[in-house]
Amino acid sequence: MNTNTTHWTSIWGNAVSIAENRPESYSKNITLRYPIYSHFAGEAIRLTFDNYCGTEAITISKTTLLINNEFVTVTFDQKPSVTIPAGVRIVSDEIACEVVAKSIFFVSFYLEDYTQMRSMVYASGPLSTGIYAVSDCTMEKDIPINISRNTNNFYFLSNVSVLTKKENRCIVCYGDSITAQDWPNYLALEFNDWMRTTDLVDGCIDFDKALCDPDNPSAFLSVYDSGDHLHPSKEGYKKMAETVMKELLY
Repeated sequence: MNTNTTHWTSIWGNAVSIAENRPESYSKNITLRYPIYSHFAGEAIRLTFDNYCGTEAITISKTTLLINNEFVTVTFDQKPSVTIPAGVRIVSDEIACEVVAKSIFFVSFYLEDYTQMRSMVYASGPLSTGIYAVSDCTMEKDIPINISRNTNNFYFLSNVSVLTKKENRCIVCYGDSITAQDWPNYLALEFNDWMRTTDLVDGCIDFDKALCDPDNPSAFLSVYDSGDHLHPSKEGYKKMAETVMKELLY
């Protein structure tokens, strides 16, 4: 991308608050990993970590991105570790990497020493289940289930931005605690209904509707499922071709 045609756009963010209204709570030797959905393609990522509600400094020992099935190290002033004073937020260095549109990548960070877990937000929805694990797992693609647990508590991470084309914009959902619940996730998943109903295009080829189970629209009809619940079967691919409007062919 040409730098004259790009800008930084937030693809994920939340306002942190006091963790579950508890005055203090500490953790040590844990990794936190959170999924981030990017609607846009891009060429770099920046992360914001926020100790807004903290009453003492915290240290993030190591941070990585798991993107396109590869790990990328995140730095702060070219260093892998960063200390964030109480009430302060910091932004990582610009991390060059390919961001694929409509993809999920993962942010992992390791807290080696005792860390005050006071700044966080609870987020729920299909895109908002993270995990925490014992030890430094920032370079583990598959964190063992016996040392990890799911969590919807997003500690310290408060914003993720992508360097993307200038025409790409974000929607800010402004509200109370309800806005940290499921509906913004479902809104981001920003697009099929709009495409089906907009008058800005002549029409659309709706493969999703053609292959789904009418009784369970989030899943393939069994005859169209290859078995991995992700790729269509041969019958499914045939149905996709049959879905193309004849007007486009003649």
